[in-house]
Formats: sequence, structure tokens, C-alpha cells
Amino acid sequence: QLADKLIHIPDQDTNDLTKAVNYCLSRQISSVIILGATGQREDHTLGNIGLVAEYAEKLDVVLVTDYGYMYSITGKSVVASFPGQQVSLFAMNPGTPVSSKYLKYPLEGMKLPKWWNGTLNECTNDWFELDIPDAEQLLVYLVF
Repeated sequence: QLADKLIHIPDQDTNDLTKAVNYCLSRQISSVIILGATGQREDHTLGNIGLVAEYAEKLDVVLVTDYGYMYSITGKSVVASFPGQQVSLFAMNPGTPVSSKYLKYPLEGMKLPKWWNGTLNECTNDWFELDIPDAEQLLVYLVF
């Protein structure tokens, strides 16, 4: 029924999600929401999270999971939230200083050397602020 809508890309050096994102870029699409990227295998999940980080400079990418969503920020950002919303932060460069406002466990220039260092925080307001250097990247995960 949808055979005329399928796009076959035979390249086996990338995964299907990378092919789909590259296709969007080739069509000048500037924003994508990725559903089903955490699947049933953790290795695919980690690879797809890496894809969010890799393509964040080229387009706005939001990865939606069964329990929340993730996207990348740089510089100073205001994040819409709600009191009690669970928040986890992942620095792509372990030396990145992160500062925050309106998180239960405030960060003041704190470096997150391991991925678990920025997990399990909580918003105390209808929004929170994050501030990192413009050249750095932070993945933000928000629980629904």
C-alpha cells in the first residue's frame, strides 16, 4: 500500500535512523522528532542517543521514548518543565561546566565527568535554566 513512499538506501555503513536523518537534511528539514529509537536493545538505544548528539548542530532533534524525551542544548537555555519533573543531564564533554537555576540539586559550574553525575535531578518551577559554554553540548532528558 505504501510501496511508492519507501526510499531504499543500500548503504550498509550507517544504520536506518542515520539514513533517515541524512534524508531529512538533504530535504532542508530543520527539525525532527524521533519515535521508537529506544526499541528493545540497549546497544541500539545508546547508538541512537549518540545520533541526537551528533546531529544537534545541523537540526533540532528530539528523541521521544516510552517514558520521556531527550534533546541537545548549547549555551544558556530555558527549559519548559513543571514542579517535580524528573530531569537528567549528560555532558558530551566531561569537562563542561554546567550551571542551573530551579533544579532541586543546583549546579554551579559543576563538571559532569561521568554520565551518571547529572542524572536524577528535579525541576522546582514551571521552567529551569541551564548554562554551559556555547561550544559545548548537553543532552537533556525530561521524564513525562
